[in-house]
Amino acid sequence: MSEDGSAYAIYYVRFTEGHRPPAVSTLVSVGDWADDAPPSSRVAVALELSVNPEGRAARVLERSESPWQHVEIMGEVLSRDAALAHPRLEDVFHIIDHIADDDPLIRAHLSEHDE
Repeated sequence: MSEDGSAYAIYYVRFTEGHRPPAVSTLVSVGDWADDAPPSSRVAVALELSVNPEGRAARVLERSESPWQHVEIMGEVLSRDAALAHPRLEDVFHIIDHIADDDPLIRAHLSEHDE
């Protein structure tokens, strides 16, 4: 994701085709993604994106629930409590909405519940 032409977020996703109900493991990293920026200038939030009868839902996970809990380039992977209190959490949820709406593979996977 970019803001004013500068990258401020990247994400990792993992899902299994055919999984019912459809769910996507996600790690969203926000902060400084300039070429010379160290990982300490960003933080990462682990989430699960899923679909239920009421619609799409995103749930903040504990760091230990993330398959990327030890990936250093993303910055510190926050605990659930730290993520929920982080001032950029609204940005993370905005990014999750874009992932679900704009990433064609994720959009198709999450729409499998309609089939």
